[in-house]
Amino acid sequence: MENKEKPETQETPKSSIDELKTDYEKAKEVYDLPSFEELNLNFQIEKICDIETNFLLLEVRRHISEKLSTYLKLTETLINPTSAQMIVYHMIKTFTTSDQEKLREIYKKLAKLEIKVVELDLDFEEEKEAKFIKKAFDEWQKIKIDLLKLIKATQEKLDTETKPADKKYFG
Repeated sequence: MENKEKPETQETPKSSIDELKTDYEKAKEVYDLPSFEELNLNFQIEKICDIETNFLLLEVRRHISEKLSTYLKLTETLINPTSAQMIVYHMIKTFTTSDQEKLREIYKKLAKLEIKVVELDLDFEEEKEAKFIKKAFDEWQKIKIDLLKLIKATQEKLDTETKPADKKYFG
């Protein structure tokens, strides 16, 4: 009688992104967070998959706050363009009074989130991290729509802008 051995079934190891999704899904259920896919699309949180941590929501929040901070700096530069790149001055020239007011509103929302980040860095609580993630996600949905409108309007105005008669002068 022949001894036929069954081939061993090997489970493929989970990728670090799959592990991140699994861990995030548990937190999502506990704290009613946005889906992993939504957060990843908006904040590219998959980049934290290689970080070993016991504080997943803290790492997610930190990653979200990095992106928000980048946009805070952009809006700050558009409002107060000292030593800014030339593109900023071109953009500012196209802004209407309404655009400027909208920019200040965006800045205020982003600044409030930035201040909250400082508080969370100083006083960690998982539930507070989860609340911030939800709030930041919701605020970002509004902010990005407003920013996109400003950027599109700026692009249109720059495309239709007339060229100066003297092309040699840059001042």
